[in-house]
Amino acid sequence: MNRILFSSFQPGVGKTSVALGLAQARSNRSGYLKPFGDRPYYRKKRLWDGDVLVAARQLNLGDDPSAISVGFNHGKIRFMHDQEGLSEKLESMALGMEQMRRDLIFIEAGGHLFSGASIDLDPFSLASTLKAKLYVILAGENNELGDQAVFLASLLKHFTGVFGGIIVNKSKDAEEFEMTALPAIRQSGLPLAGVIPFHKELGELTVSAIADQIPAQVITGGGLPDRRVGRIFLGAVSPAAARKAPTFHGQNRLVITTADHEDLIVASLDKDTAAIILSGEPLPHASILARAEEMRIPILVVHDDLLSLASRIHKLEPRLTLDDQERLSMLVPLMKEHLDIPGLDSVQP
Repeated sequence: MNRILFSSFQPGVGKTSVALGLAQARSNRSGYLKPFGDRPYYRKKRLWDGDVLVAARQLNLGDDPSAISVGFNHGKIRFMHDQEGLSEKLESMALGMEQMRRDLIFIEAGGHLFSGASIDLDPFSLASTLKAKLYVILAGENNELGDQAVFLASLLKHFTGVFGGIIVNKSKDAEEFEMTALPAIRQSGLPLAGVIPFHKELGELTVSAIADQIPAQVITGGGLPDRRVGRIFLGAVSPAAARKAPTFHGQNRLVITTADHEDLIVASLDKDTAAIILSGEPLPHASILARAEEMRIPILVVHDDLLSLASRIHKLEPRLTLDDQERLSMLVPLMKEHLDIPGLDSVQP
């Protein structure tokens, strides 16, 4: 059984997107593992990793998170498994995928290249234990890509036989990439498995991703089709002052304000608003909530001050969610067109 492991220098570069794009293209013949979770998410009284939850549903992998992920907490994992027991657990998870007739397993490492190193769940340990080919996904400015490739090559001198290649994701300028990053990548001597261009739609936050990551209580718009966020307006001001701000205009805006600014909330209830996030209390009048529900505009509530809320939203990453079917469907053609990974020649449309 083939096993392919994806890692990266930092979170948010698209490991889950690459894995799911390739897996979905193979018509339920692929498995997925994420041994070391980093996105805790409670669903149906169980603790999942957010990426595991999406992968389990998309690939029909069942409803047991422990069959896909070992856990989140260093201390708990260290207490439950010694090195030999952890190796047996990982192999058991892989064999579980094989029993589901999954002939290829995509494995996702933790957020950073070093994540899980103290408990043998870093990408190099995982590749060795699971006999998987390691692919490292690079993203960033073109000079950073070259730096990452050369640095990675120096690390790999200590690891033989586990490395498959590098993948560049979210490349914004093909000509600049070829002039700036590609020479350094060639200098590194590392195989380049593909360059995936940046897609604006994949890089945008969605309302459900924001609600999951903050987290926020959804007051209106629950269960509605997900929306992408194009721009963010932040402020506890009058409607007149808000209209002077460029970020208050245009499609798919996210309005973030305090719950007591009902006049601004009412002014934001139009077709251009993707969602409204309110900080503090009390809730707006019931008539305002009813109008938002009628217009299919989600209102989310967070019991935090506006500055703290804005800071947390600024740090959010555009992760895939269960409701994000539009972006999930975009991944298959994108990965098939731009990646060349040995062993995937049986991928079907």
